[in-house]
Amino acid sequence: MSNKEELNEEELEKISGGKGEKKAGKKKKYFCQYCPKSYEKEADLKKHIKSAHPGEPVIY
Repeated sequence: MSNKEELNEEELEKISGGKGEKKAGKKKKYFCQYCPKSYEKEADLKKHIKSAHPGEPVIY
């Protein structure tokens, strides 16, 4: 990764709105096939597809 791609803490704080909040990133392994959303739990993905993409088959 080049220096241009790396963000220091001050830049991250500006981007995040200055809250300085750090969250542990969990890996999302269920991805919607119809939009860019992703979920940690299969049940959450199914619920999303049924509500946001009615009539589409549940594929994951």
